[in-house]
Amino acid sequence: MEVRKLQLIGGSSFMISLPKNWIKENTLSQGDELIITIDGRYIKLAPKKEDNRLKKVQIGKIMKYDDEFLFRFMQSLYIQGFDEIEINDLAVTSHIAIKLSEIAKRFIGMEIIHVGDEKIVLRCLTVPEMDSRSLLSRMAELISDIMDSIDNAIMFKDLNELNTAMKLEDDTDRLYFLITRYENRMAKHPSESDDKIVAKALEEIADSLMDLCFLIRNLREEPGEILILLREIRNIFNFIFHAYAEKDLVNAENAMNQLKKLQIKINESPYPFIELYRCIKLIGEVGFNNAIRKSVVEYL
Repeated sequence: MEVRKLQLIGGSSFMISLPKNWIKENTLSQGDELIITIDGRYIKLAPKKEDNRLKKVQIGKIMKYDDEFLFRFMQSLYIQGFDEIEINDLAVTSHIAIKLSEIAKRFIGMEIIHVGDEKIVLRCLTVPEMDSRSLLSRMAELISDIMDSIDNAIMFKDLNELNTAMKLEDDTDRLYFLITRYENRMAKHPSESDDKIVAKALEEIADSLMDLCFLIRNLREEPGEILILLREIRNIFNFIFHAYAEKDLVNAENAMNQLKKLQIKINESPYPFIELYRCIKLIGEVGFNNAIRKSVVEYL
């Protein structure tokens, strides 16, 4: 750890010098702009020009062209932050181009910009300066909507509501990919930030709700107990996510206590609820830790 002193300049402004090695590593020079992110007492700096630079990758022969592998392959390139993906392969055909076009629609901002000459070029058109916290909040809203749709499916015996829930789950996936991409773009060396951890937990909550949809479709008895537990989970989920977003220590503690009271019910419930519990608890723990850090900052 290195310690540096603040310097007063101009009678009203403060300045601190940055490590020369960091400047060199990020190829910065005088006049370059930095992105400043403030979180309580902590300040995070990132080179702005790193974001504006088009990050390209050229791919030769792709190992497989089946739908599942091709999706995972493109997903990995997308979330790693590549802006332009050029595929040069003799195996490229119009059929492959159609496959890639369908896959591109599953990622926010990804479009095919060139097909021909045994080459396909895809480009991500999203703006890198975005707010991952806003995207997380939107994911949480979608999950609440999914729970509402499942609730309606049970209450009104309308299985079409389960189809609505499944469409909403697709949107949570797309937002998860975008958040992960953004976090990886912002970091020189990708790491597990709190936002990435929570985004993954939200994505897995949506997946577990899809498992619950399939379970309900195949149930022969009345799902009354499932409905009661779903409503309890939904209320606690909304409470926990709000505590996480606000870094509210009191609410974070209350939410974790409420979740703990449900544990016995959860252990005796169908498998999707066990996964829901695990992921919601993870968000609660991250929120609690953040709230503790904030409270320590405020009262030092």
